[in-house]
This record gives sequence, C-alpha cells and structure tokens, in this order.
Amino acid sequence: MEQAYAAMATAMGIDPATKKYVPFDITDKKFAINYMNLVLHPLEKQGIDFWWLDWQQEPTTKMPV
Repeated sequence: MEQAYAAMATAMGIDPATKKYVPFDITDKKFAINYMNLVLHPLEKQGIDFWWLDWQQEPTTKMPV
C-alpha cells in the first residue's frame, strides 16, 4: 500500500526518502506488528474485512521449506 510506505519504512528503520524496498518478512515480529498496525488495521477502519496476501516466498525466507 503506497500510502503506508513512509510510515512503514520509518518504523522499520529505513529513511523513506531513499525509497528503499521494505522486505516482506512476516517471520520478523517487528515487521509483523508494524504491518498489522500501519497497513492492515487502517484498512479495517475503512471497512475492509478481508484481504488476500499473495505472498511468494523470497529466496531469503526464514520459513522452513
């Protein structure tokens, strides 16, 4: 969600001005909490009650294969 990028980048320790990619790592507690609070919960407040995460494991996933 583009609108949440600056807040998410900042929360993850990335300067938003760099436009650096924020890696999707649901195994990282800090990422998961920020993703829920800054991306998904605001969508719920707009009335969205379902979303589909079409997550493709990146080559560097911490999830056991």
